[in-house]
Amino acid sequence: MSTVLRALNIKNPRLYLAILLGTASGLSVYCYWLIDILPPTSRWILLCTALISFVAVVVFLFLIELWIAPCFFTLAQLQKWRLLGLSVLTGTFLMFAGTNAWKSPERYLVFLLPNEQIKISVPPSQNPSNTNIAIQLFSTSIGDVSYNSIKYRGWQRKGSLLVLSDLENNSFEWTGKVGGQATIVFPTSAQGGMVQISTEGDEETINLSSRTSGKYAYTHDFYTPGYASRTIVILLGVLDFSAFCFLMGLLIFDKRKVILDYIDQSISILPSGEKDSAGESKEQVSRKGIIALDWGIVIGTIALAILLRDFNLDRLPPLTDEYRHLLAAKAVA
Repeated sequence: MSTVLRALNIKNPRLYLAILLGTASGLSVYCYWLIDILPPTSRWILLCTALISFVAVVVFLFLIELWIAPCFFTLAQLQKWRLLGLSVLTGTFLMFAGTNAWKSPERYLVFLLPNEQIKISVPPSQNPSNTNIAIQLFSTSIGDVSYNSIKYRGWQRKGSLLVLSDLENNSFEWTGKVGGQATIVFPTSAQGGMVQISTEGDEETINLSSRTSGKYAYTHDFYTPGYASRTIVILLGVLDFSAFCFLMGLLIFDKRKVILDYIDQSISILPSGEKDSAGESKEQVSRKGIIALDWGIVIGTIALAILLRDFNLDRLPPLTDEYRHLLAAKAVA
């Protein structure tokens, strides 16, 4: 009971460290997993993030109080800095070389992003009566925008298109979280006309008239606050990987005698009575060489696997049998 009260003391700096690490873990789960299965601003996702953060804070707090702090403070000053430095370097390497989540453009702290507004209007004074205008795609850095979330009048849904149906009385207004960029794709044709798009108080007019059918992609970059940007998301991932590497390093140091004894006992070599010039038996020299070789093979295999993951195997040219699969898929399509 006294340990719990001491851990929950507001003057305890370890409490704030646990809150930092637990909150970072919860936000990382939100950014890298939850937003792929739940709406990024829904109540469910916020509740799940809060629960995960709370559980992580409790786990980190008791780990710090009962194991991490007592074990860490037994290290020499140089050992502490080495462990911290190696944890950050290894965590950063694993984050960027071992995963591709950081490459995904839709990773934001979405619920912290400001709401943006986009308006579209087709002025009748600038367009003939036979004007044919449609919206083919509306997307943001977070993902595609549903037509159900748009307030519009004088437009009509036809399949995947939102087609202008009333030139004299039309309006289009969407408010939501964008991220870095919004993109609106319009088909172009000879019956295309003039469209006015208003974003962040700025108005721009685009001409969709073209002799040949095609597409016009309108894009607009929005300001993203630093506390909700992809940089923060990447830093959260690096922090989580670094914390994991720190825990593994501390565990290895704490159990180093058991680990070394197990490795030493797992290699059975017949003893030899002959001694070398340094007074060490050939059996001991051979054992050390085999241990070094084993560790080199293990570390080399892990490094090779990570490097292959980093360079992305799918960038290599397809093999002969892969061409057959591609031709078969093309024939089916």
